[in-house]
Amino acid sequence: MDDFRIDFEIALKSSPIIYIPHFDYELIDRELEQAVSRVGLDTTNIAEYDLNRGIVAFDNKNQKQDDEYVSYQQLDVWLECIIDAENTDYERVFLFKNFQQEVLGDYKTQLQFQTFAAKHKHGDYAKKGEVYTIIIVSPMAVMSLPNSIEKIITVLDYPLPSIEEIQDKVSSFPIAPSVNRRGKTEQQFQEELTYSMLGLHMYEVEQILRTITTRSYNGKLDNSSISFALQEKQRIVKKSGIIEVVETDVSFDEVGGLEKLKSDLCKKALLYRNLNEIKDRNGFNLPVPKGVLIIGMPGCGKTMIAKAVAQKFRVSLLRLDINRLMGQYVGMSEENLRRALQTAETAHPCVLWIDEVEKAFAGAGANGGDNDMLVQRLMGQFLTWMQERKTAVYIVATANDVMRPEFMRKGRFDEVYFVDFPNLEERKAILKSKMNRYGFLTTPKNEKYDFSDFITEESANDNFNKLASMMTGDGKNEKNSDGYSIGFSGAEIESVVNQVMENAYVKYRLSIEKNQPVSIPIKINLATFEEVIKSMRPSVMANQIVLKQDKLNNPNKATNIERIRDMQKTYHFTNASE
Repeated sequence: MDDFRIDFEIALKSSPIIYIPHFDYELIDRELEQAVSRVGLDTTNIAEYDLNRGIVAFDNKNQKQDDEYVSYQQLDVWLECIIDAENTDYERVFLFKNFQQEVLGDYKTQLQFQTFAAKHKHGDYAKKGEVYTIIIVSPMAVMSLPNSIEKIITVLDYPLPSIEEIQDKVSSFPIAPSVNRRGKTEQQFQEELTYSMLGLHMYEVEQILRTITTRSYNGKLDNSSISFALQEKQRIVKKSGIIEVVETDVSFDEVGGLEKLKSDLCKKALLYRNLNEIKDRNGFNLPVPKGVLIIGMPGCGKTMIAKAVAQKFRVSLLRLDINRLMGQYVGMSEENLRRALQTAETAHPCVLWIDEVEKAFAGAGANGGDNDMLVQRLMGQFLTWMQERKTAVYIVATANDVMRPEFMRKGRFDEVYFVDFPNLEERKAILKSKMNRYGFLTTPKNEKYDFSDFITEESANDNFNKLASMMTGDGKNEKNSDGYSIGFSGAEIESVVNQVMENAYVKYRLSIEKNQPVSIPIKINLATFEEVIKSMRPSVMANQIVLKQDKLNNPNKATNIERIRDMQKTYHFTNASE
């Protein structure tokens, strides 16, 4: 905040036009009042122009009806008056509000701003004193400013409130006695509630606190306040329309295999659940975890990991679809990305999931066209944010194809993991996990299905070993000549289980329709699985390779699976299964 105030004071003395992108006009009014005082002026030196009402008094916002102002109620006339500086006896700061893209996009208005900036540069207003400045306050994004005036405008971003400022606001609200009965001190409760609202504007913080206390039966903050504050943050995120809030109850227990990746993420979860402690400069002073990039075979658990991470970290899961960012007008895509990343920071601590990130930036640098240039700008903007962000936004990026090197170096992510097709033990774990949806190993048991062949001690392990061994690309080998697994993917194993259960149900219904005897629960045995596995084996993704003859005709030709394996040979990413 101190940096903003210093910059504001310097800009008043040196810049012709200041642009402050913000929606809370009352807040900026207070900052402006303090800023003009620091440069030796007062509010009588501020002339405010509201696009809807014309010239108004800065102190009370009443429209000025004096004869000397009546003729200047039109925007272009008032700007000419400021430029000429003939009838501005007391005014030194000219405040404009509610400007929209249509106003700043007007060619005549742009010329007037350019003229003012040129005269300011040449010292034409020196007789007015140290300050003779135009200030524009508008919620309109900086990226929407016309190119013709972008270079002559100084942009000041008003910072989000600090932890201390939010805690001061929280401490001004009464706390219910029930908080102490839950084993928390008032200070611990205030710190936790404060942290839940990090990333919000002060206006939003105040609104949430007012809503919480209004909902409370005794008008005080209580144990439900923290969860409600987090819900309000999710609503704010949803309003952006760019980032999606994903509800998830997936746990690591439901993800078969990938033990190395899960183990490492569990360690990161310990850090994330104690961010206040690890960030304390006088304490452990550890860096905030950045995130992971997971590259590998399609259908092998990358999406489930992203959902499970948020549950393990106990934070919200946000999904960014970069294809949604593409705008119709120049600068809109970059502004959409800026808003999306700002929204993610508003929701911190959170997990930001970017699925199939390679598609979002596909072709950057490929042909030099307009679309390619846009992709490069977006990629540069995104990578810079990844490198420099300070907030607790944990990125889980997944990719099913070759990635650009810029994404894969240390500093962007904590680690890059390679996900191969599951090995024998992982296929067994996935098979059990997918069968559990239908009542396998659950309590109470599903009364519709009989899994006794897989539960009895003498046959269960042998059966699972047999099925998992069958789930390879050729039914025999576990790995190809390069050492990569050629087993079924997790998605294909799930498809096997679903098909077995579907076949069993169809057989059951046909028996009923033919008035044949039926039995419940339906018997699920080894033979039903073997039949489905054999029918699927020829089409599994592990078999997707370019034929030798095609390779001779086009040496650069490769399938998605082959490209991923070649990339792993080059970069040696951490194996998620080890």
